Amino acid sequence: LLPILYPGHSAQTIQEDKVHSELDLVQNAAFTDPEDSSAWFYHTWLLGKEEERVKIVFCALQSDTLTLSLTKPVQNSQIKLKLNGEAKESVWTGEDDRFNSLWVTQISPPSDGKIEVSVEDQEVTLSLEKDKEESLVKGDGWKSLTNRFVNPPNQKTKEVLKQALENCSQLLE
Repeated sequence: LLPILYPGHSAQTIQEDKVHSELDLVQNAAFTDPEDSSAWFYHTWLLGKEEERVKIVFCALQSDTLTLSLTKPVQNSQIKLKLNGEAKESVWTGEDDRFNSLWVTQISPPSDGKIEVSVEDQEVTLSLEKDKEESLVKGDGWKSLTNRFVNPPNQKTKEVLKQALENCSQLLE
């Protein structure tokens, strides 16, 4: 119901101020009955409500095959390719004709220089080295120990969460 009553900037999201006020309610519920797991489930749902944006997971070149992996399916017309700064038309293929999160194209890579691939506001650059047939660049969508979240919280939400953590620490003492 919250995404309907307090719609955020994209589908199925909630206005940031409303999320913060709901996090305060969750904190009160957790302090009232820490053993009640429903407050923690609601807390997890609130923080996971942000829709994932399109991000490049990786871009790989092997011989003349360029592979692009994304966090969400996109149309091949959304992918832009440049070789050494010059825009190139390319035919991207995937499992489905329209939307895919894994696209492949054939190119004639320069012996050295760079390949730039962009989708929406995401861009990666492969720097090519002479006589090297393979290259891999990890994008912002690559998951690691330091980059685990779908969409990291913004600074204002981080402050709300830090305050909640401090309050929980005081409760435990």
